[in-house]
Amino acid sequence: MPPRESSAPTRARPTPEEMKEAFAALHEALREAYWKADTIAVKDRIHGLEEIVFEIQTGLNRAELSARTAEYRTLKEKLLRADDSLEQLKGELDGIVRAVDTANRVASAIDRAVNLARGFIA
Repeated sequence: MPPRESSAPTRARPTPEEMKEAFAALHEALREAYWKADTIAVKDRIHGLEEIVFEIQTGLNRAELSARTAEYRTLKEKLLRADDSLEQLKGELDGIVRAVDTANRVASAIDRAVNLARGFIA
């Protein structure tokens, strides 16, 4: 049987501005989740992800992203490391953040940021 062709339209690589907006929204959502988390351990974990997202934001502001500069390579490595941690947190949000609306906002922000990041580094 021949392989099925995807009917999904191919998306152009995200712009640096789209990336900045997505990671700013994710940082803000994580900050809100921090204050609504139940335990110190969860707060520490969310804070650690906030720091990673902040580093990514700094990298987006600093790197010449169209060129394959050292800053770009560093940013790409941070994006790859953050991907798994963010996906794991997304899967656990309902159990660690009391406010459902906050958990949903964080999950949505993670989805957008991770999907753009995957397109950006592809």
